[in-house]
Amino acid sequence: MAPARRQRTADFRFAGQTAQRTGAKSREGLTFMRKPSCLKRPALFSRISFVALLFVTVAAVTLQFGAGSAQAAQAAFSWSTPTTFVDGSSLTTLRGYKVYTGTASGSYAQSVDVGNVNSYTNSGLADGTTYYFAVTAYDAAGDVSGYSNQVTYSTPAAPPPATLYTLTASAGSGGSITPSGATVVSSGAGQSYTITANSGYKIAGVTVDGASVGAVSSYAFSKVTANHTIAATFAANVTSYAITASAGTGGSITPAGSTTVSAGASQSYTVTPSTGYYLASLLVDGTAVASNVAGGAPYSYAFSSVSATHTISASFAVRSYHLVATAGTGGSVTPADSWVVYNASQTTTITPSSGYQVTDVQVDGKSVGAVTSYTFANLAADHTLSATFAAGYTISASAGSNGTITPAGTTSVLAGASKSYTVTPSTGYYLASLLVDGTAVASNVPGSAPYSYTFSNAAANHTISATFGVRYYNIAASAGSNGSVSPGGIWVLYNTPQTIAITPSSGHTVAGVTVDGVSVGAVSSYTFSNVAADHTLIATFK
Repeated sequence: MAPARRQRTADFRFAGQTAQRTGAKSREGLTFMRKPSCLKRPALFSRISFVALLFVTVAAVTLQFGAGSAQAAQAAFSWSTPTTFVDGSSLTTLRGYKVYTGTASGSYAQSVDVGNVNSYTNSGLADGTTYYFAVTAYDAAGDVSGYSNQVTYSTPAAPPPATLYTLTASAGSGGSITPSGATVVSSGAGQSYTITANSGYKIAGVTVDGASVGAVSSYAFSKVTANHTIAATFAANVTSYAITASAGTGGSITPAGSTTVSAGASQSYTVTPSTGYYLASLLVDGTAVASNVAGGAPYSYAFSSVSATHTISASFAVRSYHLVATAGTGGSVTPADSWVVYNASQTTTITPSSGYQVTDVQVDGKSVGAVTSYTFANLAADHTLSATFAAGYTISASAGSNGTITPAGTTSVLAGASKSYTVTPSTGYYLASLLVDGTAVASNVPGSAPYSYTFSNAAANHTISATFGVRYYNIAASAGSNGSVSPGGIWVLYNTPQTIAITPSSGHTVAGVTVDGVSVGAVSSYTFSNVAADHTLIATFK
């Protein structure tokens, strides 16, 4: 785009010259000049009235050449028309005028015959130059008047090249922006844009340099001093919108679900808490419009002049109850102060300081023992908890797979007190090792009976850990005369199968087989499945 045109104008007005006569019939002494070609008719020439140059207007126009600009000045002239000779007689043979231009006073390097007109524009004047102008008149005989009064004009110096900036315009689907793409403007200039939505669409928004200026249909940059961007987006016109309503546990909203609302219409909703609940929060399009509404009365909300989709969601809460927990010297309780909703649970953790143990915990003034945590279940009232501590030690107990130790985990023991532990192997397992402070105090304890260990007169922290091994069971198989069993005797791992083959000697057959004293018939093999005890098998032959 070409830079904006800058106009430079000057107006000049000239006084007219007068002819001088020495007598009624004499024509000498006239101030008019004539060229040699006009000497043949001096009488006619001497009678031409003075041509008065009335005013000159000088202007400048700016032309665009690539990234820069050039200035060209011009002078516009107009002058009065002589109508009589000096003696007052009518002038009827005026033929035209000549305009003279020069860069020195009284010296005119250029002349232009402009014909019989009363104005002329001299273009292409150089910037920063002083020009001198004059006009002469001539008649049909070729006689020329003297010069009119001279006018002077100095054209301004050429301005510095204009700084150019780029404005980039874009439009999304559903409309257009005019002009679009990149537009180059000069520093300080302006540029207007028109945003037009297609049929069935509307302007959704316009951003300038990434910042919203609203859903405008036009935008103008003024006095541009930097590059800019302008972008338009569009949206389809709709005649109705959906409002989606939802309610959490403890109440309802009516109407619920999705409701279609005509554009510009209104829609009301009623939020009703259930018995024992209150409206904790009402969100509209994700923003709270009501919170912690006291009581259980219904709450109303209305959308007016609907012009977009919306959501409305209600959440509810029940009463909260106050739990106050305190700790004596040597420990802490967490949380110390809390509010808990009706029918919920809250666990308070009691933690002794290093070198201390819990001696007692009281809930609402009643002892619940030297516990390290207490859970308030199904809260329906306020409660208090207080914990006391004394110097003591900890015993950490652990058990490997296939057995247990009781109590497990970390147990607090007061100084000088005792603590007993019971180690119980699972079915099919035995106590393989019991370590106290890393030293074995029992190993390979036969059978699956529980094993006990007691720490007496506690004077330090301790650890106790148990590991277990799987048990083996004995299957004793025997055969009478005239046959054999295989294997005849074996130890079998717990919960695994074992098959015994019964084989009569040549010429004999199995007479019978008993397992643990119970006949299983004249079988040729028997399988003990999932062995979990000692067994016997006796085969007889005939």
